[in-house]
Amino acid sequence: MRSLVLFVATSLDGFIATENGNTDWLFDDQDYGFMPFYFSVDTLLMGYTTYINLIEEGEPYPYPSKNAFIFTKRHQKLDDNPVTFTSKDPVKFLQKLKAAPGADIWLVGGCSLNSLFLSEGLIDKIIMSVHPVFLGKGIPIFNEEIPISAFELESSKNYNSGLVQVVLRKMIG
Repeated sequence: MRSLVLFVATSLDGFIATENGNTDWLFDDQDYGFMPFYFSVDTLLMGYTTYINLIEEGEPYPYPSKNAFIFTKRHQKLDDNPVTFTSKDPVKFLQKLKAAPGADIWLVGGCSLNSLFLSEGLIDKIIMSVHPVFLGKGIPIFNEEIPISAFELESSKNYNSGLVQVVLRKMIG
């Protein structure tokens, strides 16, 4: 069965972006393990707001070689990017996706999707890059409605930039 992996960058106070979706505060001077991770997945999932913030940065769509599913009730195609918009139930959709053949699945996020999949016990692994920055307010990694969820530390790595990356695996049982 395929695993759902949340590969995410966060501030020290748990935000993935500023209130307006800006991520300029993220360090981009190193790879931080992203490329090996990127080549290990063949599918990604994200919410509509996360997708809009991504394409509004003015850069070309960064994931053209991956199967990308954007969860939305709006179900509108705004561009020529190789993504599929879906209004299907995210939990049922993911359960079918995990049972299908393929590589791991990257949960790109949004707070709502992150929280839903964590609440349903569907996140198998978290790779979290914690930047030594406080934002004070912004878009949180999870909303306040998540249950207690146990993960075990698989590894951690410190970088000269001050970034700390932890790899957590869902505890079974």
